[in-house]
Amino acid sequence: MPKAGVRKVHRVKILHPNSRKAMKLTGAVIRKDRIARVRQETSLKIGLLVDKLWWFQENADPEKTKYTQEELCGLVESYLHRFDEELEQIDIIQGMKGRKGRQHATREDIIKSTLKTEQRLFNTCGLEAPDLVDQKNLARFLEWDGTAKDVSVIKMKKVVARALGTEESITS
Repeated sequence: MPKAGVRKVHRVKILHPNSRKAMKLTGAVIRKDRIARVRQETSLKIGLLVDKLWWFQENADPEKTKYTQEELCGLVESYLHRFDEELEQIDIIQGMKGRKGRQHATREDIIKSTLKTEQRLFNTCGLEAPDLVDQKNLARFLEWDGTAKDVSVIKMKKVVARALGTEESITS
């Protein structure tokens, strides 16, 4: 007759920190972390691109069948001034008497940093924008539903200020 109260206890074997098995487990954890970080960075980049494309889609003229280089450059210039109202509101709040410190300082710093980077890109190597000069791409872009999975269908183009000779008006 079998014994009723006896259970086998499995002991967990402790690994030596320098063993091959420990190195393999550590490598697996590092790889998982790296893959998660890359996925997060990629989703952040795609999210920023989707926001940019949404702005261009909202401000593009749906009646046009094709943009010229000058019109596209003008649209990019207005894109660079998209935070003007928010910065004015922050300045008004900071200008109130009786307020100490900087209200919304973090948001203001982020906006100014973003604008500085985009301004530098626009004046030097080019700011990436949807290619609205291409007629087929413009039609595809205007039909775009705003999902991140369809972003790869939209062709992008670098728009440079100095190519049109408008760098003097932009630096202010």
